[in-house]
Amino acid sequence: MIRELGWLLFFVALITSVIIHEAGHFVTAKRFGMKATQFFAGFGPTLWSFQRGETEYGVKAIPAGGFVKIIGMTDLEEVAPEDEPRAFYRQAGWKRTIVLGAGSFMHFVIALVLIWIGLLLVGTTKQTLTLDSVSCARATASQTCTPASPAPALAAGMKPGDTLVSYNGKPVKTWAAFSTDVQNGGLSPATVVVSRDGVLKTFTMTPATVINPTTGKTLVGQDNKPLPKIGVGPVNQHTTYNVLTAIPTTFSTFGSAVSQTVTGVSKLPSQVAHAFGANRTADNSPASVVGVGKIAGDAVASGSVADRVAGFLGIVAALNLFVGLFNLLPLLPLDGGHIAILWFEGVRSRLARLFHKPDPGRVDIVKLTPALYAVLILIVGLSVTLLAADIVNPIANPF
Repeated sequence: MIRELGWLLFFVALITSVIIHEAGHFVTAKRFGMKATQFFAGFGPTLWSFQRGETEYGVKAIPAGGFVKIIGMTDLEEVAPEDEPRAFYRQAGWKRTIVLGAGSFMHFVIALVLIWIGLLLVGTTKQTLTLDSVSCARATASQTCTPASPAPALAAGMKPGDTLVSYNGKPVKTWAAFSTDVQNGGLSPATVVVSRDGVLKTFTMTPATVINPTTGKTLVGQDNKPLPKIGVGPVNQHTTYNVLTAIPTTFSTFGSAVSQTVTGVSKLPSQVAHAFGANRTADNSPASVVGVGKIAGDAVASGSVADRVAGFLGIVAALNLFVGLFNLLPLLPLDGGHIAILWFEGVRSRLARLFHKPDPGRVDIVKLTPALYAVLILIVGLSVTLLAADIVNPIANPF
C-alpha cells in the first residue's frame, strides 16, 4: 500500500512539474506583453475550463503534458491584425529566448528547492577513506554473509580502522574514486595500500563478483559487466543543515547533478541496449515514466520516514533536472530547438545588415517539418521501448 502511495505521489508531482513548466512560459510571455490565449494541463478533449480575461484555463482528458498557446509562436498560424503588435515573433530576441527557456528554468528551480528540502530533512553523508567494515563481498550492506561468501579484503588481512591510501599503485582521493578503481581493475589480482596506526601496510587480493539478493543475478555496473567487490565499507561522516547552511550545499549538489545528468544524456543511446538485459539496474539503464514511478514507490517504501521523503524528493528533483536539460537540446519540437532557430535568425539578420543585404526574415518552419517528425519518431520510439522494458524487465529495487 505504501509503495502504491509512492506511485500516486509521483504522478501528482509529475503533473505539478508540467504545470509549473508551462507557467514559466505563460508568466514570462504575459510579463513581456505577449498574448497568451490558452493555458491547459493535458491534451485532447477539454474536461473543464474557464475564461479569465483573454486566457482560457483548463484541464484536458489526457494527462500527458500541458501547453500554453502564445499568439505568433510559429509562422504556421494566422495572426489577426489587432494581435500583430503582441505576437511572439514581433518581440525582441532576448525576450523570446527568456520565454522559451522559462520552462526548463522552472524545472531547475524545482530541483533546487527539492534538494534544499532533502538536505534539511536528512542532511548529507560523506563516505570517508577509513574502513568501518571488512567482511564478505556483498551487493548491499544488509546482505548476510555466509561461510561460503567471498571475502578478499578480510582474507588478505585488512581490518576496520584502516585508511585507504592507494589501489593498484593509484592514490585514493575519495571513496567514489576508489570504487571506480576497483571496478576498472576487474577481477585481476590487486594491490591495496592502507595506513594502520600511522604505518603503511600492503595487501594483495583478487576482487570477487557477488549476487544481487533482489534479482538473484550477478551484480553489474554501468557497463553491464560484473561489478568486482573486495568486501569493505567506509566510515560515514554525517552533516546536518539549517535553512541557511543548506544553501551552499544545495547549489554544489545541483552542480554535481547537472554534470551527472549531462553525462547520462550523452550515454542514453548506448544504455538503451541494457533495458532488456539480465542485470538491469537504475545505474546501467534509463527508464520510462513508469519505471521512474516504480523507483519512487520503492523509495517511499524503504527506510525511515525522513529517508523516504528525502529519497522521493531526490527522485523528483532528478527527473526535473533531466527534463529541464533534455528540453534544451537544439532539436524541434523541444524548446531548445525553437531557441536554436531564434538565434539562427538573429545571426543571419545581423550578417545581412553587415553586408548591406535584405533581411532574410524568419526561418520557414515547413522546411524543417521532416526533421521535426524524425525527432518525434525517435522520442516516441525511445519512450515505447523503455515502457516495454519497464513492464517486462523492471529495474531492481535500488533501496
